Amino acid sequence: MERLEDQLGLLARLHLQRWKQGPIRSSDTDRAEKWVMAVGSRMLTVPGAFRAKVVNGSLHVKMLHMARTWAERTNVLRLFYDVAASGERLPDVDVVYVHSDQDPAPTFGWPCATWRDGAACKGMQVPLLGNAVEHKLLKSTFPVPEFSWAGWKRQLPWCHLAAAFARKGKLAPWRTRRDQAYFAGSLENGRWRRRLRALVAAQLRKGARDLVVKDVSSDFFHWRGGRATKAVGRAGGSSPRTMGDGGQGRGIATKMDPIDAPCGYRYALSMPGYGYSNRLRSLLACGCVVLHIRPPWEEYFTPLLQNEVHWVEIDHVADILPTLERLRANETHAMRIARAGRHLALRALSYRRVLDYLRLLLVEISRMQPERVVLSSGYQRIQSPRDLLKLAALCECRSEAERDASCSHRDVCCDGYNCPTKELGCPNGSGVHYRESLLPEKPRPAESRRPEQWPAHWPVRWKSHFLDI
Repeated sequence: MERLEDQLGLLARLHLQRWKQGPIRSSDTDRAEKWVMAVGSRMLTVPGAFRAKVVNGSLHVKMLHMARTWAERTNVLRLFYDVAASGERLPDVDVVYVHSDQDPAPTFGWPCATWRDGAACKGMQVPLLGNAVEHKLLKSTFPVPEFSWAGWKRQLPWCHLAAAFARKGKLAPWRTRRDQAYFAGSLENGRWRRRLRALVAAQLRKGARDLVVKDVSSDFFHWRGGRATKAVGRAGGSSPRTMGDGGQGRGIATKMDPIDAPCGYRYALSMPGYGYSNRLRSLLACGCVVLHIRPPWEEYFTPLLQNEVHWVEIDHVADILPTLERLRANETHAMRIARAGRHLALRALSYRRVLDYLRLLLVEISRMQPERVVLSSGYQRIQSPRDLLKLAALCECRSEAERDASCSHRDVCCDGYNCPTKELGCPNGSGVHYRESLLPEKPRPAESRRPEQWPAHWPVRWKSHFLDI
């Protein structure tokens, strides 16, 4: 097995070390389902959740919560389906997935015991699968590849985007790129981006040319088209202006940047909004030096990235300009970071490797579940993408006006890649073979793992989190 595959196995086990209660029993997964119904379904940051069981190699799913605003109901399930339908047969496993831009798992466990004399809650951990993790006390979310890997509305699946970034990056060598830091996204989403807005305003007043920042709507990253955008501030250009919708709205008509626009710059900013930002892998694949503002939430692949080798981590928005100045002063070092980050993104984050990681994670969870996985009422067997359409109460229509008689009035219209029946065109065969020597016979406590088994560059916060709180 190649070193990369060994790393993915270690990565899966690393995330599972957050679980501190020994084996994951059926009562633990039941508690996760009850938490979703009682607490998670009432959270604004949790539009949906499901429980999935693999029994005798077949995927069975029960939807736990579906807000009408949850447009990506089946995107992560498509990844589950691809894993279950390809490669070696999955072992029996039972998991609960919660869709969120943050880590919604209870910090102090659940259900929470009575608080006495200011002491912390003594609840039990809740095992969840989620899009991102926050390293905080008893949170026990295990990260899976989030929804946009399988495409999102009109945004192509990652297998196509990665190929496009590979071509674009090759056609944009370092010497031809603009020596500026690029960012595009809403500057209203979260405190970090609001601080960036203030930084851009200060740059504009000075007439500086260090940053190219575009304040746009949340569906900015599409190959073409999009709705009206908000104010745009471009350091080194004119004063802030308002972008219209193809010249039809008020303001100056401006062509919307394509998704691969960052590939024309030497530096790019990765900034969280109200949750994690899923643009990180795109910026890495472009061959930019990624300046990453450390958020509380991290995606599953973050431990693979080494600071000052694959990217540059910074703590505050105020550190952007000093860090940019330092990198410009050592252009050889900056070029080395850009090349390493691009190589990792195109190799370790290929669609095939994404499925490999998800498979490894499910295999490891299965190893931690000593009890037999039993099907109960309410589950639907998933044998085709059309089964996902029925499960999620989706209708193949862009708007209510396009709804046909085959759709129930309760169904929600799905658009583009949010429809599970739209062909992804991505390779789904797994190249991973699971040697017994790479998989533990039973869950091992964090204290029993030798420090040298962790890759040396994994941040201390990942290792220390697994010690006693």
